[in-house]
Amino acid sequence: MEKQAKKPLDEFSKLGKMGALIAAKDWHHTSLGPVEMWPTSLKSYLKLMLASKYPMWMGWGNDYLKFYNEAYAPTLGVKHPDSLGKSAKIIWKEVWDVVGPMWDRVMTTGDSLYYENLLLFLERHGFKEETYHTFSYSPLPDDNGSVGGFFCAVSEETKKVISQRRLTTLHDLSDAFTKVKTEKEIFACSSEILKRNPNDIPFALIYLFDKEHKRANLKEVIGAEKGQCYSPLVIDLQSKRQDIWKFSEVMYSPQNLLLDDLSEFGDLPQGPWDECPTKAMVLPLLKSGKDQLTGFLVSGISSRLIADEEYANFLRLVAGQLSIALANIRVLEEERKRAEALAEIDKAKTLFFSNVSHEFRTPLTLILGPVRELISNNSQVTPEDKEQLHIVHRNSLRLLKLVNTLLDFSRLEAGRVQAVFRETNLANFTSELSSSFQSVVESAGLKYTVRAGNISEPVYVDHTMWERIVFNLISNAFKFTFKGSIEVSLEQADQHVELKVKDTGTGIPESELPKLFSRFHRIENAKGRTHEGSGIGLAMVNELVKMHHGTIKVESELGKGTTFIVSIPLGKAHLPEDRIVSHDSKKTITLNALPDIEEEWDSFKRNTSGYSSNASFGTILSEKKRERILVADDNPDMREYISRLLRGHYEVIEVGDGEAALKAIKTENPSLVLSDVMMPNLDGIELVKQLRASGKTSTLPVILISAKANEEATIEGIEAGADDYLVKPFSSKELFARVQTHLEMAELRKEAQKALKTERQQLYDLFMLAPAIIAVLKGPEHTFELANPRYMQLVGANREIIGKPIRDALPELSGQGFYNILDEVYQSGKSFTGNEAYVKLDRNNDGQLDEAFVNFVYQPMVNAKGIIYGILVYADEVTQQVKSRKQVEEQNKVLEMITTGYSLSESLSQLY
Repeated sequence: MEKQAKKPLDEFSKLGKMGALIAAKDWHHTSLGPVEMWPTSLKSYLKLMLASKYPMWMGWGNDYLKFYNEAYAPTLGVKHPDSLGKSAKIIWKEVWDVVGPMWDRVMTTGDSLYYENLLLFLERHGFKEETYHTFSYSPLPDDNGSVGGFFCAVSEETKKVISQRRLTTLHDLSDAFTKVKTEKEIFACSSEILKRNPNDIPFALIYLFDKEHKRANLKEVIGAEKGQCYSPLVIDLQSKRQDIWKFSEVMYSPQNLLLDDLSEFGDLPQGPWDECPTKAMVLPLLKSGKDQLTGFLVSGISSRLIADEEYANFLRLVAGQLSIALANIRVLEEERKRAEALAEIDKAKTLFFSNVSHEFRTPLTLILGPVRELISNNSQVTPEDKEQLHIVHRNSLRLLKLVNTLLDFSRLEAGRVQAVFRETNLANFTSELSSSFQSVVESAGLKYTVRAGNISEPVYVDHTMWERIVFNLISNAFKFTFKGSIEVSLEQADQHVELKVKDTGTGIPESELPKLFSRFHRIENAKGRTHEGSGIGLAMVNELVKMHHGTIKVESELGKGTTFIVSIPLGKAHLPEDRIVSHDSKKTITLNALPDIEEEWDSFKRNTSGYSSNASFGTILSEKKRERILVADDNPDMREYISRLLRGHYEVIEVGDGEAALKAIKTENPSLVLSDVMMPNLDGIELVKQLRASGKTSTLPVILISAKANEEATIEGIEAGADDYLVKPFSSKELFARVQTHLEMAELRKEAQKALKTERQQLYDLFMLAPAIIAVLKGPEHTFELANPRYMQLVGANREIIGKPIRDALPELSGQGFYNILDEVYQSGKSFTGNEAYVKLDRNNDGQLDEAFVNFVYQPMVNAKGIIYGILVYADEVTQQVKSRKQVEEQNKVLEMITTGYSLSESLSQLY
């Protein structure tokens, strides 16, 4: 039997889906005619194209009949499969004005053309869509050697181009927001940057709440005008008619809201295209780290893009950066106002001391006089009442001393103190002053020595000022000396006389010596008999010595003692003549007289004699079995007062300093701590820090008590970790209210911690669900704190990287440059963007490296203080796009070889 002839259609039917479609199509009514009449060259080209996995199509003949492979079909959208065999002029009529001249040029001249990321508006989903394509046109010779058609290898780059555009917008926003200082600058930067990307954001509106959250005020418009029907200046959120953007739907459920019908707004801003947007998205602007809203961002959706999840994620990131910037600015604004207030307080302080301090002396005089009379009246005052009167008397004396000191110092600073110098037997005068303290010093178990040598020339001093100098230096030595001796000496040294006060006390750290004579400077945690005092004693001594044209210096060794040396010139040549008076002239006191020395030192001894760092913790003062309160204060009068107020309501434990408080907390398990700030050995601030550093006491309520009423002191206490700051004097009602409030808050603290954990989990979930590649690296070693599934897909899903530095987690990156880039970003604070970066990764954790290409951004993370603490990694893998482009380039090379005369087999060999 004669062998049956092979059917021509079988040449394509087995070449995939598109080959089957070619084989099934009736070609008789086309300009090509039946398949058996097709040129041999056309069939060869078709076989080559159908076998390729890269998107390709061919236009053949003067009508540009369209042939394409299966990889190209998605580019056609709804036009597939009807486009097969039809004229490309009809299929792509919407872009004919762009591509038609290209096709004609290839057909008439035989030139090859190449275009990269060309913008084409294709109607493949029912509307004009913004698309980008990289492609080449190559002429195809027919069997006669003439140009019979052209070949197009194409890669759609729409996703890549749009992603890069959006990434640039986000990067520019992040970079700009690190430099702004006001809300106005935030809005200006937002407008400038978002206007650069009208393709994604044809228009945008920024609304912020008023204080009551009842109205939304328009703060900025981008690509639009204020006061239009779509952009009212104020929106009443309680009025459904005025709430045109449906903000009320987002207020209580802060999620994005897509509005897909904007016809009620009329003509909206068009953006770069001829038609208005028909959709918009409302995005909440959140307070930093909270679910509470601060306002809304309304963004138009491009009429030439699909409102898919990637589009929504981009707008969500824009709103997120705007939220963070607004929160940071508000924090900075609050800090600026606080700084201005503190500066104003400091400016007014001296004036306040000058004008008000002396007003205290009248009521103090009226307190001290009657109290002295009552104490001396043994017949009408009971012993219990007399003890309370002694407390009033001691502390009134202390207050008088502080008031006098503050008033004198403010007068010194203002230059209103006039010295009166008179010729003085300084040796005798100094000895008399020093001997006044002998009994109190020796009663403390210290050796006390006073030596005064011969002075060859007269010495001129202001008597009141010299009293202050001697008094402050001796009292300072006694305060910090617990054993050994105190020595006071006066000797002539050349043309000067030197007063030395030497002790064997605790000494002064070397780092503190340069600041010792600064006003209000106090050495933190210095061990002393008491922490009472204004902190200006030595500063005043320094000023008084200067008024005598003298100098003061200090020599000290920590743990061994301190020596103060005051040197003033002999004679009177260095003094103003009008300030020198004769020996027998009437004495003029230019500074406040000192309080009675004996009573002053009796009070000093009373407040400190019972102190011991090893003393027992005290006793429980109530049998009630409610909460226990621990009271820590080095002043026994204050401890007794607070305990007496609380003991009727709580169990009270008394201790004398911070170290004793720590020991008591471990054994007595108090419910709340009331601690003075200024205490020896361990002060209140350090006590709070140590409590907060321990897991067992990190949530123990602590109320600091201090006489410092300025804002800096309150901030210092709160920043150290205290729950509250109570300023002396305080009422019993205030004390009770604060104690009870913080006891109740302690019970709520656990619930707050749970809420915080939930909030952090929500942020974690957002990163983990993001379609982009995201990781968070902390610290200078770039330790992985978070890596979402897309990141693990990139580096290898089976690897354990969380908690590891990147050099340990991804060792294969060594030598590829990524470590150095991360180090530079962390040190400089400048973000870094990489495009189509080549990287080798051990994705299977088997030592075999896979190649990949990525677009990425390394963004430094900065806290509220401007300190870099980590890096946010945001990336997209573009391996397939890069490889596809290279494949196109290789196939173009094959086609060029074919057109220049190489055989098909020689040309195809270039692909391998």
